[in-house]
Amino acid sequence: MRIFLDILRCFAATSLLCCLLGCGSEGSNSEEVGQDIPPGALVNYHPNGTKKLEEFYKGDLRHGLSTKWDANGTIIEQLRYEDDKLVETIVGNQPNRDGD
Repeated sequence: MRIFLDILRCFAATSLLCCLLGCGSEGSNSEEVGQDIPPGALVNYHPNGTKKLEEFYKGDLRHGLSTKWDANGTIIEQLRYEDDKLVETIVGNQPNRDGD
């Protein structure tokens, strides 16, 4: 029992010391969450390996062209976003949607 209390006391002292010294305080404001997400693409695939969806992001906002394909690889929808706001809808061929 004494060993358990010693470990608990050590853990409590370490936690208190971290709080007093501000462990992790630099750059951990809740307002900054999502600010450092790098731009990039999100790509999903159909079970047969062809692309199903490709969207581009700037941080956590859709930005750029979003394209959807059917299972045969035919573009069925294209949308263009600027800072997560839809600015243009481009509709391609509308084949049957069995592959979605």
